Amino acid sequence: ATLVPPPSAPQSVTATPGNGAVLVSWNAPSQGAPITGYTVTSNHGQTCTTTGATSCIVAGLSGWTSYTFTVTATNLVGTGPASSATAAVTPLLVPGRPTAVSGVPGDTTVAVTWTAPDDPGSSPIDGYTATSSPGGLTCSPNPGDLFCTVGGLTDAVQYTFTVTATNELGTGLPSDPSPAVTPRT
Repeated sequence: ATLVPPPSAPQSVTATPGNGAVLVSWNAPSQGAPITGYTVTSNHGQTCTTTGATSCIVAGLSGWTSYTFTVTATNLVGTGPASSATAAVTPLLVPGRPTAVSGVPGDTTVAVTWTAPDDPGSSPIDGYTATSSPGGLTCSPNPGDLFCTVGGLTDAVQYTFTVTATNELGTGLPSDPSPAVTPRT
Protein backbone atom coordinates (compact mmCIF):
# COMPACT_ATOMS: atom_id res chain seq x y z
CA ALA A 1 0.00 0.00 0.00
CA THR A 2 1.17 3.51 -0.81
CA LEU A 3 1.18 5.95 2.06
CA VAL A 4 -0.32 9.32 1.19
CA PRO A 5 1.63 12.13 2.87
CA PRO A 6 0.21 15.30 4.37
CA PRO A 7 0.46 18.26 2.01
CA SER A 8 3.70 20.13 1.55
CA ALA A 9 3.88 23.83 2.39
CA PRO A 10 1.96 26.31 0.19
CA GLN A 11 4.27 28.37 -2.04
CA SER A 12 4.59 31.98 -3.22
CA VAL A 13 2.60 33.45 -0.32
CA THR A 14 1.89 37.17 -0.75
CA ALA A 15 0.11 39.75 1.41
CA THR A 16 -1.74 42.78 0.03
CA PRO A 17 -2.89 45.43 2.56
CA GLY A 18 -6.44 46.75 2.52
CA ASN A 19 -8.77 48.66 4.84
CA GLY A 20 -8.03 47.15 8.27
CA ALA A 21 -7.40 43.81 6.56
CA VAL A 22 -4.86 41.96 4.44
CA LEU A 23 -5.53 39.72 1.44
CA VAL A 24 -3.21 36.70 1.61
CA SER A 25 -2.75 34.63 -1.57
CA TRP A 26 -0.65 31.54 -2.32
CA ASN A 27 -0.01 28.65 -4.68
CA ALA A 28 -1.27 25.17 -3.75
CA PRO A 29 1.25 22.64 -2.39
CA SER A 30 2.94 20.34 -4.88
CA GLN A 31 2.42 17.04 -3.06
CA GLY A 32 -0.11 15.17 -0.98
CA ALA A 33 -3.72 14.12 -1.28
CA PRO A 34 -6.33 16.67 -2.38
CA ILE A 35 -6.45 19.71 -0.08
CA THR A 36 -9.45 19.99 2.24
CA GLY A 37 -8.54 23.39 3.66
CA TYR A 38 -6.00 26.10 4.33
CA THR A 39 -5.28 28.16 7.44
CA VAL A 40 -3.63 31.58 7.29
CA THR A 41 -2.00 32.80 10.52
CA SER A 42 -0.52 36.22 11.26
CA ASN A 43 2.50 36.78 13.47
CA HIS A 44 0.03 38.36 15.95
CA GLY A 45 -2.32 35.34 16.01
CA GLN A 46 -5.16 36.42 13.71
CA THR A 47 -6.34 33.65 11.36
CA CYS A 48 -8.62 32.90 8.46
CA THR A 49 -9.48 29.58 6.83
CA THR A 50 -10.68 28.40 3.43
CA THR A 51 -11.91 25.05 2.16
CA GLY A 52 -9.97 25.17 -1.08
CA ALA A 53 -9.59 28.74 -2.30
CA THR A 54 -5.98 29.93 -2.50
CA SER A 55 -6.63 33.33 -0.97
CA CYS A 56 -8.14 34.56 2.27
CA ILE A 57 -8.80 37.95 3.89
CA VAL A 58 -7.53 38.39 7.43
CA ALA A 59 -9.73 41.14 8.91
CA GLY A 60 -9.84 43.20 12.09
CA LEU A 61 -6.20 44.30 11.88
CA SER A 62 -4.65 47.46 13.30
CA GLY A 63 -3.47 50.10 10.86
CA TRP A 64 -0.47 50.85 13.05
CA THR A 65 0.93 47.31 13.27
CA SER A 66 3.18 45.39 10.89
CA TYR A 67 2.09 41.82 10.08
CA THR A 68 3.57 38.76 8.39
CA PHE A 69 1.54 35.68 7.41
CA THR A 70 2.11 31.96 6.96
CA VAL A 71 -0.21 29.38 5.37
CA THR A 72 -0.70 25.68 6.15
CA ALA A 73 -2.56 23.17 3.99
CA THR A 74 -4.65 20.28 5.33
CA ASN A 75 -5.71 17.04 3.60
CA LEU A 76 -7.31 13.81 4.84
CA VAL A 77 -3.96 12.72 6.31
CA GLY A 78 -3.27 15.89 8.30
CA THR A 79 -1.81 19.37 8.21
CA GLY A 80 1.48 20.01 6.47
CA PRO A 81 4.26 22.43 7.39
CA ALA A 82 3.77 26.19 7.33
CA SER A 83 4.82 28.19 4.32
CA SER A 84 7.57 30.76 4.48
CA ALA A 85 6.36 34.01 6.01
CA THR A 86 5.27 36.85 3.76
CA ALA A 87 7.03 40.17 3.68
CA ALA A 88 5.78 42.47 6.46
CA VAL A 89 2.78 44.64 5.56
CA THR A 90 0.78 47.28 7.44
CA PRO A 91 -2.99 47.46 6.81
CA LEU A 92 -4.39 50.73 5.55
CA LEU A 93 -7.20 52.53 7.29
CA VAL A 94 -9.82 55.02 6.17
CA PRO A 95 -10.38 57.93 8.60
CA GLY A 96 -12.51 57.60 11.69
CA ARG A 97 -15.81 59.40 12.24
CA PRO A 98 -15.92 63.20 12.56
CA THR A 99 -17.56 64.40 15.80
CA ALA A 100 -19.45 67.39 17.24
CA VAL A 101 -21.41 68.10 14.05
CA SER A 102 -23.67 71.14 14.31
CA GLY A 103 -25.38 73.60 12.02
CA VAL A 104 -26.29 77.27 11.93
CA PRO A 105 -29.43 78.02 9.85
CA GLY A 106 -29.66 80.59 7.09
CA ASP A 107 -32.10 81.27 4.25
CA THR A 108 -32.29 77.88 2.42
CA THR A 109 -28.81 77.10 3.80
CA VAL A 110 -27.15 75.63 6.87
CA ALA A 111 -23.52 76.29 7.78
CA VAL A 112 -22.25 72.93 9.08
CA THR A 113 -19.23 72.61 11.39
CA TRP A 114 -17.51 69.56 12.91
CA THR A 115 -14.42 68.29 14.68
CA ALA A 116 -11.83 66.17 12.87
CA PRO A 117 -11.79 62.44 13.68
CA ASP A 118 -9.51 61.26 16.48
CA ASP A 119 -8.17 58.65 14.03
CA PRO A 120 -7.13 60.13 10.67
CA GLY A 121 -6.46 56.69 9.22
CA SER A 122 -3.29 55.58 7.47
CA SER A 123 -2.80 58.75 5.48
CA PRO A 124 -3.74 62.41 5.87
CA ILE A 125 -7.39 63.37 5.50
CA ASP A 126 -7.83 65.01 2.11
CA GLY A 127 -11.53 65.86 2.22
CA TYR A 128 -14.83 65.98 4.08
CA THR A 129 -18.44 65.80 2.91
CA ALA A 130 -21.44 67.07 4.89
CA THR A 131 -24.79 65.54 3.88
CA SER A 132 -28.32 66.68 4.75
CA SER A 133 -31.20 64.46 5.81
CA PRO A 134 -33.71 64.61 4.26
CA GLY A 135 -32.64 65.44 0.75
CA GLY A 136 -29.07 64.16 0.60
CA LEU A 137 -27.73 67.61 -0.33
CA THR A 138 -24.00 67.95 0.25
CA CYS A 139 -21.12 70.36 0.61
CA SER A 140 -17.38 69.87 0.77
CA PRO A 141 -15.02 72.43 2.31
CA ASN A 142 -11.71 73.72 1.09
CA PRO A 143 -8.83 71.42 2.14
CA GLY A 144 -8.11 71.78 5.85
CA ASP A 145 -11.44 73.49 6.69
CA LEU A 146 -13.86 71.94 9.19
CA PHE A 147 -16.96 73.76 7.91
CA CYS A 148 -19.02 74.25 4.76
CA THR A 149 -22.49 75.48 3.79
CA VAL A 150 -25.17 73.17 2.44
CA GLY A 151 -27.44 75.09 0.06
CA GLY A 152 -30.69 74.36 -1.73
CA LEU A 153 -32.55 73.48 1.47
CA THR A 154 -36.21 74.26 2.10
CA ASP A 155 -37.01 76.88 4.72
CA ALA A 156 -39.17 75.67 7.64
CA VAL A 157 -38.04 72.03 7.19
CA GLN A 158 -35.96 70.36 9.90
CA TYR A 159 -32.64 68.86 8.75
CA THR A 160 -29.89 66.88 10.38
CA PHE A 161 -26.37 66.57 8.95
CA THR A 162 -23.71 63.88 8.94
CA VAL A 163 -20.07 64.32 7.93
CA THR A 164 -17.62 61.83 6.44
CA ALA A 165 -13.83 62.12 6.15
CA THR A 166 -11.83 60.77 3.19
CA ASN A 167 -8.18 59.84 2.70
CA GLU A 168 -6.36 58.17 -0.21
CA LEU A 169 -7.78 54.75 0.77
CA GLY A 170 -11.42 55.80 0.89
CA THR A 171 -14.22 57.32 2.94
CA GLY A 172 -14.77 56.48 6.60
CA LEU A 173 -18.06 55.98 8.42
CA PRO A 174 -20.38 58.97 8.82
CA SER A 175 -20.55 60.98 12.01
CA ASP A 176 -23.52 60.83 14.33
CA PRO A 177 -26.26 63.17 13.03
CA SER A 178 -26.20 66.78 14.14
CA PRO A 179 -29.02 68.21 16.22
CA ALA A 180 -31.96 69.23 13.99
CA VAL A 181 -31.63 72.60 12.27
CA THR A 182 -34.38 74.52 10.46
CA PRO A 183 -33.42 76.95 7.67
CA ARG A 184 -35.41 80.18 7.72
CA THR A 185 -35.68 83.45 5.88
